[in-house]
Amino acid sequence: MASVPHSFKQEHATVPPIVLPITSRGLTLTDRACWGILGAAMAIAAALILYLNRGTTFFADELTFLYETPALGPREAIEPHNGHLIATTRLAYKLILETVGPDYIAFRLIAVGAVLLSGGLFYAVVKRRIGALAALAPTFVLLVFGSAWQHVLAPIGFTPILAIAAGLAALLALERGDRPGDVAACALLVFSIATYTTGLPFLVGVAVSVLIRPDRRKRAWIFLVPLALYGAWWLWSLSTDTSAGNETRLANVLLIPAWVAESLAAVTGALTGLGFPFSGGSESKIDPDWGRVLAIPLIVALVLRIRRGNVPAGVWVSLGVVLTWWTLGAIAYDTFRPPDSGRYIYMGSIGVLLVAAAAADAIRFTRLGLAALFGVCVLSIAANLELLRAGERFLRNYSTVVRADLAMAELAGNRADPDFKPLRDAPLGEFINAPISSHLVLVDEFGPIGFSPSELGAQDEPVREAADRVLANAYGLRLTKPANPPPLESCRVVRPRRPSGPIVTELPAGGAAFLARGSGGAVSVGRFGSVGAAEVGGVSPGRTAVLPIPTDSAPQPWRAAMTGPSSIEVCALRQPG
Repeated sequence: MASVPHSFKQEHATVPPIVLPITSRGLTLTDRACWGILGAAMAIAAALILYLNRGTTFFADELTFLYETPALGPREAIEPHNGHLIATTRLAYKLILETVGPDYIAFRLIAVGAVLLSGGLFYAVVKRRIGALAALAPTFVLLVFGSAWQHVLAPIGFTPILAIAAGLAALLALERGDRPGDVAACALLVFSIATYTTGLPFLVGVAVSVLIRPDRRKRAWIFLVPLALYGAWWLWSLSTDTSAGNETRLANVLLIPAWVAESLAAVTGALTGLGFPFSGGSESKIDPDWGRVLAIPLIVALVLRIRRGNVPAGVWVSLGVVLTWWTLGAIAYDTFRPPDSGRYIYMGSIGVLLVAAAAADAIRFTRLGLAALFGVCVLSIAANLELLRAGERFLRNYSTVVRADLAMAELAGNRADPDFKPLRDAPLGEFINAPISSHLVLVDEFGPIGFSPSELGAQDEPVREAADRVLANAYGLRLTKPANPPPLESCRVVRPRRPSGPIVTELPAGGAAFLARGSGGAVSVGRFGSVGAAEVGGVSPGRTAVLPIPTDSAPQPWRAAMTGPSSIEVCALRQPG
């Protein structure tokens, strides 16, 4: 690669040409052609993402957004979520639910749209630094960035990525250098920080861009307005239980250098594909070992570039962006938020790439340089595609269990305890604290989310058994031994099909009473899965045990399995009327 002189005052004049020779015959790719290539790549990435996240459902945080939607008002829209301002997200969920309902395809589409928008805006920024063709390589990686599948593949990523897209757009608008561009940059920053905390690094980046210019006083309002608005919200949020103040720790300032180092290693490993976690598992974090090795020459190169002088303004702007992001991560650190977590990889990668592109502003890529750049791109995409597939497996397992459990919540309806939590044993259930009453309010207003009974019947056995346990717990199914048994009818004696085997019988609608003979034993019930999924207690010889079961709309009967008794008398509970 050859370099050319760079002048800070002539930064815009030295933008690499957008007509790039790629063969000895002088064949060229114009800016329009590069946009066309990017458009094709976006279409492929969108199709891939939508294929991989098909059949999925709302992630843990998304379910919280949904349950808050029916009562959403102006105050609720700006309530912090784990310390984050997500007003735009809450309003988007409200709009979608009010118009198309809880069909997840709408959320999947806007999420993939955010990924494409962020990629396109990133490309528009970076191509001004290193040229259109070279800028395609990192953009391709970001479009299928499996290292951050929690944002790229899972629709929950709509929130942070939309904020990033707005921040990138603000940087582009600021580069216009005129009043309409300044107004647009200010408005985009307000939108970005109202969407998610990933907007704050771009607020700092814009502030740096304005403050290093001679007309800084006249243009300071561009970042001061959104800063004042966010500051006012932050002070107000301190009165809430989930304020940003509760999510940060001042003592963590001491961890910033270590956090920056580990974050850079994780990002470098993710971008090159060498951080692939061979330990397995969709939640495996990026292996930072190769990232640590590769980060050293990158830091040395950046230091040498700064020492050489005549540093492009974009370097300071981009450093402001990425260092702000990593500082925010450090002060919010706890054991659930390590620097190599997937939630930090996408934004960190955007920041590192912006710094690299700005530092390479004076470089002209030769054919050999372009070949090397796209070679790394291919290797990175290969590893990141496999990470997308790992994310797909996690999302599919999570979604299947959650939809099955919510199907039981919807079937139980108001017959369940209002405080029962149907997802407490589901993946990520510890983060979903909403009771069944909140889910039923959502269903009454917008429609169901869970499987239909027929869809549930097509799921694997472990999923159906877990659903049976949820329904049994929702109904509070437990054997009781009343002193005065209720009126009974249609009694029959049931024996095991083979000696010493379990007794299996279908239960009448409304529940049953059991009288064991010979010896007592445990009783378990099932409905959609195998008999015995849900334990409901035990029976004793010579004493009647009663199991009332609420009736619902599903046609599948309950079945019971008992071990121990040589035979058991099963009677239907006489129903009123």
